[in-house]
Amino acid sequence: MASISTPTRLTPLALIALAALAASSPFAHAGPPADQGGGARGGGGGVQGGGVFSPPAGATYDPSTSGAPGLLDQNNSRAVDQTYGPTGTGDQLGYDIVDYGVSSGWSDGVPEYHIVQEGDTLSAICAYYYGDMYLWPKIWSYNAHITNAHWIFPGDRIRLTDPYADQGPEDSPSLAYADTYDPRSRVGETYLLERYAFIDEDELNKSMEIVGGADAKVMMATADTAYVGYDESNPPIAGERLSVYRKKKPVFDIKVKGKKQRQSQGQRIGWLVEVVGEIYVETVADKSAEATVVESVRPVERGQRVGELKTRFVRVEPSPNEVSTNGLVVETIRDLSINGESQFVIVNLGAADGIRRGNVLEVVQKGDAYTPDHRLHQPYDEGHPRRVLATLLVLQIEGESALTVVTESTREVVIGDHVEITKEGEKPEDFEAYDRRKREQRRDGSRSSASGSVESGDGSASAEGELRLGN
Repeated sequence: MASISTPTRLTPLALIALAALAASSPFAHAGPPADQGGGARGGGGGVQGGGVFSPPAGATYDPSTSGAPGLLDQNNSRAVDQTYGPTGTGDQLGYDIVDYGVSSGWSDGVPEYHIVQEGDTLSAICAYYYGDMYLWPKIWSYNAHITNAHWIFPGDRIRLTDPYADQGPEDSPSLAYADTYDPRSRVGETYLLERYAFIDEDELNKSMEIVGGADAKVMMATADTAYVGYDESNPPIAGERLSVYRKKKPVFDIKVKGKKQRQSQGQRIGWLVEVVGEIYVETVADKSAEATVVESVRPVERGQRVGELKTRFVRVEPSPNEVSTNGLVVETIRDLSINGESQFVIVNLGAADGIRRGNVLEVVQKGDAYTPDHRLHQPYDEGHPRRVLATLLVLQIEGESALTVVTESTREVVIGDHVEITKEGEKPEDFEAYDRRKREQRRDGSRSSASGSVESGDGSASAEGELRLGN
């Protein structure tokens, strides 16, 4: 590349050519006219004094611009922001933001709950029910079980209305977030298990079964006809509505061994089942019953079980505790490793222990929670002060187990936590760690048995029986 070592001198003819080129350039700046008539000064394209070029013929002058108009030279004619900021002058001043709540104008068509479907987000749910996707923080505040608003899953139950605040007039201003509340005052609430249920072994053995269908297909759905096989001792009744379900997971008792309270799997005490649909029994024949699938959330197939399931518990009121004993949390619903308020757990205390629907149990720890190997430890050592971590309300009773809901918690509830029930009017006992054999002994202590025999003439007769007291 050649380099220029000396300045180049321009001839007078070259200077005249450059001036003509500049005069015709589109970047020439237009100055304001001498008069307000907007006419151009001088001839078109002539050079103005001071190196400023005249506008083309027919141009008009805009007084809101300068000689070199640009973004920063334009007057700011926008209205002052009246929504946020300390200088607002509209209906909403400064940082005092008025919010009229999510229910105004929408309450008539909004259900109490929404069941999450695949692809749902909190903002999309708000947009669908309330017409405003930015109301999602309020819906989040109504659902304490959602720990991260970015993570909701198909099957989750989302409450759409404030469960604690009294609804005032529609035009009354309110932040519409969930009020501070005392969980112990939550009585008469409705609890919904969604697609899951808990049954014990006896109930599973007595259940009916889908044995066929009217159409030659493997899977059945809503409006299809299914045939239900049954045991003669437990026939269905025409006109009743039954649940169709499949076994999801066995529920086992827990054994506690040694001073370190090591826990291991015990005997099976029930099943977690998943509801796939509901049927309506039309007619009952000798070997099977004809039923119509009235609802299906999953395919209805042969081999699935049929029976009465409890998935909705309406207005469960606390009832006085009649016994004092202890047990363990043995399972959770939906495979959750940690559980908080409004979530369901299963305990290994049931009707055989004197537990009743509406009883209130406490999750308790006693002793040092630290371990040198840093393993998860749920201490329960006799002679140490009790720490109540959560309360459980009994919703459903089985023979040796019960389904409960967490009504209050200061710490997560996990499998293996100790639970206690205290008889009404008595002080909590200082129980030893749970031991199934000792529990069986307590159960035997509540039973009385009697036997006798009688002889008459050439024959003899004998009789034995057991009388159970209290429970």
